[in-house]
Amino acid sequence: MDFYETQFINIKKYKSSIKDSSINTYLSSIKKLCKELFNSDSCNLMYFKDYSSIFEYLETVTSLSTRKNICTAIIILLKSNDLGNIVKQENLKSPVGLSLNFVPYHFIINNS
Repeated sequence: MDFYETQFINIKKYKSSIKDSSINTYLSSIKKLCKELFNSDSCNLMYFKDYSSIFEYLETVTSLSTRKNICTAIIILLKSNDLGNIVKQENLKSPVGLSLNFVPYHFIINNS
């Protein structure tokens, strides 16, 4: 089973009410991100700890709704793999003093 098949199953387990088409949309965003940013056809969850590179990539995305969709896909992916500590919202209330252990994807979404 490849990365994307595994993640489809993980997301479905994490959020059983989600439609398959939504999962496919999330995974398409992840696949595009991995291909364009990390030059990789296969993805690795740890890529998403490199949030400075992802922020730089997001700055090239002109549509705010697309940025939000990419961040949502990353959050769902990480939380469905028990990596929610990377995106703990209580650590993301302000861009000042953010812990480098946490990726501020919620911050991007809330400020879009």
